Amino acid sequence: MMLNNVLGAGVLSVPGLAAQSAGAQSFWSWILAALVVVPLLGVFAILAVRSPHGGGVIYIARENFGDWGGNVTLALLFSAVILGLPSIALTGGSYLQGGFGFPAWVGACLILGTATGANMISAQGAARIGTWVSLGVLAFMIILLACGVAGLGHATLVLPSMPAHQALVPFCLVFFSFAGWEIALGMSEEFLNPARNIPLSIGLSWGLASLFYLLCAAVVVGSGPGYWNAHPFLDTLSRFLGDRSRAGQAVALGAIIIIWANLFAALWGVSRMVLRSVPLASLRHERQGIPIRAVAVTGVIMIAVVGGATLFSIDIAHLISFAGMNFLLIYGICAAALLLAMRGAPEIILSGLALLLIATVMIAAGVSLYYPLIVTLLALSLTGGCRLMANTGR
Repeated sequence: MMLNNVLGAGVLSVPGLAAQSAGAQSFWSWILAALVVVPLLGVFAILAVRSPHGGGVIYIARENFGDWGGNVTLALLFSAVILGLPSIALTGGSYLQGGFGFPAWVGACLILGTATGANMISAQGAARIGTWVSLGVLAFMIILLACGVAGLGHATLVLPSMPAHQALVPFCLVFFSFAGWEIALGMSEEFLNPARNIPLSIGLSWGLASLFYLLCAAVVVGSGPGYWNAHPFLDTLSRFLGDRSRAGQAVALGAIIIIWANLFAALWGVSRMVLRSVPLASLRHERQGIPIRAVAVTGVIMIAVVGGATLFSIDIAHLISFAGMNFLLIYGICAAALLLAMRGAPEIILSGLALLLIATVMIAAGVSLYYPLIVTLLALSLTGGCRLMANTGR
């Protein structure tokens, strides 16, 4: 489930887009992003083991910074998710449309509807589904990479000998391929042995995700400038299969598996955060440990956003690029929480390093910070207004 939250359809396009902007040097961005995320995941692992809770990062923020921090984190998370998950679903719909002719919105609703329904069975059953889907994702990635390597012929994959400044150009784009663990922490209270299994699942999912990302980047870079675009693996499979339509269908099926797995796991994590963080008693109904109403409401909202985006021809791709920064600020809040509740020098060093890395990436992001900063100010204003009204009432 952790891996499903991280590996998304971006793996099919981001390596090509990164290479398009930085050439072969873009490979260093993947190495750098994989390393930069390590202290952030260390922060998550420590906090989740210390306080395993369905509220995930929202609970962590509320416990350490009160309602102010909890409400800001809640706003940052849901303002990103409300755009991010429907966008991912529409991406899947686009693959279905390109490969099989389905309308994109129909495919998106089908993906979201089935992922929502699968989340309503027992926790054990959902976990088994997640495991099998993860195996499907891994199998597709292995086949895709094998075709890519075979298509290279006698070409040799050569790592650029020295990282240049150009390697940092696509860093922000590459870095957000490593987002997803902040949602996965919403399932932390469902681990049978949190102290063992949370760090283990985070570490293994990081290792597998990093491995596949680096291999994908290596294949794209090694394929040459003709494959440095938004659909490098479609071109790679076309070269291998000799038929672009068949390659398109193969990529579409693989993309649907990845996207379905991504949405299935995200809906699991987000629904738990809704259950534990939103003060509405009507959402707290559970059946055999499954928050049925929270899952249903989350799924319906996502489908409604897909419908609205389609009806009004809203291009949410640009909004997603801004919403992605929300996750970075959430990482920062968690790092600050660990620094506040530090237990020894190692935690001080880890949280300090995480905050330094986050500040560096935020400075590099520039204009992309406007969206999360606006969301943060609105959350603070609403929290202050509610407190003022409560005090006036008393």
